[in-house]
Amino acid sequence: MLEKEFLDFGYSKEEYERIRNYNFIKDYRDETLSLKFKEINSFLLENEYTNEEIIFTAYSIPTIYGLSLETIMSKLNNLESLGLKRDEVIKIAKGFPHIYSYSSETIREKLNDLKSLGYTNKDVLKIVKQIPRVLGNTMEYLNKRIDELTTLGYTREEVIKTSKNYPRIYCFNVEKLENKINSIQTLGFTREETLKICKSYPAIYGLDQKSLEKKIDVMISMGYKREDIIKILKKTPEILGFNADTLKQKMDSIISLGYTREEVINIVRVTPPVLSYSLSNMKQKIKDIMSLGYTKDEVLNMTKEMPAIYGASIENIRKKIEFYDSIGMHKLPIVSTKDLMQSVELSYARYQFYLSKGIYIDTHNYRKLFTNEKEFSNAYGITKKELLEMYKYEDIK
Repeated sequence: MLEKEFLDFGYSKEEYERIRNYNFIKDYRDETLSLKFKEINSFLLENEYTNEEIIFTAYSIPTIYGLSLETIMSKLNNLESLGLKRDEVIKIAKGFPHIYSYSSETIREKLNDLKSLGYTNKDVLKIVKQIPRVLGNTMEYLNKRIDELTTLGYTREEVIKTSKNYPRIYCFNVEKLENKINSIQTLGFTREETLKICKSYPAIYGLDQKSLEKKIDVMISMGYKREDIIKILKKTPEILGFNADTLKQKMDSIISLGYTREEVINIVRVTPPVLSYSLSNMKQKIKDIMSLGYTKDEVLNMTKEMPAIYGASIENIRKKIEFYDSIGMHKLPIVSTKDLMQSVELSYARYQFYLSKGIYIDTHNYRKLFTNEKEFSNAYGITKKELLEMYKYEDIK
């Protein structure tokens, strides 16, 4: 009768026998175990477990059928008290069933062990949520994993930093990671470039090599040159996380703003992060700059010359344009957009310095504002630091 209950629930005969003959469970009468079986299963089903997840949990830790509901709820509540949501706690318990056998003291010790490696409490919770089984690792094991990763070209600090963003790096053995690095390198990168990409975008370790090659082929079919793709990926490797359809949609979306395909390719080549910007944010940036007194065509021309303007804050852009407006050079961002990269503090200081010398800056000699720092210092005998101290932009606000 008891065996039939287990089999009807989805257990195999082997799984049933493992649980029935496990530790103190084997001493339970069939009637007692049947009651525990129904009680625990009902509770777990109410907490979003599937039959398969319950079977996995009980096979991993058969003694769960020896725990009281009060004990199970207490363990889940203790995890919540650490700063986790209920659904996160359940997910952790599903991923690492042995947590039901841990006391609250043991769990705290495990978390403190992780923090001692260089993680904050927030980092530790993120890691545990993504790879719950890390709670089953000893400090000796974790230190060994970190040491193994350093053989690939990471420093210990880089391993910790990388694992904060991509905890799953601890799930790969070092041989697999080495093979992955070698495979990525064949796409056209040097070993040093490949490591830099992996450190910047560690999720690449989980991507299939064929899918990486396909994405490069897709970008070539869209009009990018292979050498440009390599440069783009070195700057923004997370693009490799996009699927083929997303890459094509990104291209079409940016074209819809008023660019040609060739212009979009050049924009991405110069400023790869543009591919990670949402269309709505790009549209808003265009509107925001137009509100400062420019036409849409003028704004588009600005972005063609300096695509990075899409990543700049509108407050910073506004401050600079308002200053140039105040000295009669509203058109400067159109004719020389890249000069917007210079801080308004330096532009103001140089403008005031020239005035003190009887030199009036206008549209004919505005390039003086953007003279190379070394040339300016040699010509006038004043350093940038001294100049900024002498003429402070914030004093006019």
